[in-house]
Amino acid sequence: MTSSTTAPTWARCWSADPGPDDDLLAEQPLAARVDLMGRSAALLNPITWPEPFGLVMTEALATATPVLAFPNGAAPEIIDHGRTGYLPPITTEMSAAVARVPRISRRQCRAAAERRFSLTRMAVGYDRLYRAILEHPGRVTSGRTGTGTP
Repeated sequence: MTSSTTAPTWARCWSADPGPDDDLLAEQPLAARVDLMGRSAALLNPITWPEPFGLVMTEALATATPVLAFPNGAAPEIIDHGRTGYLPPITTEMSAAVARVPRISRRQCRAAAERRFSLTRMAVGYDRLYRAILEHPGRVTSGRTGTGTP
């Protein structure tokens, strides 16, 4: 972690340069990873490519952790801007978004994950989609499930 006070707030939140003796969190047991995510102030996910789903963002919401990401790919479908996280359009606005994280209700994050990504919700959604495909081949279009637009 950098100690420079001149670095942007978001840059002071994590280390992009782990050393050879640092443990990678992916190598930790699931319970330890869930605990770490749940104790985190937020998940900073500043990807710039069109991520098709973004499982890590739904996992963060499931642990009641707000998510900050650029509005690319699936991020706007997963994050409800201002309710479960923030979708700043440019890098310079990410610091301001980090500063606003305490305004996000962790309960809303968890509730959104349960409402939109629980096992039951996903199974029902897939069942509905498959039935529609079978009943109307070639006529099913995709629909967006999130409200995330800033």
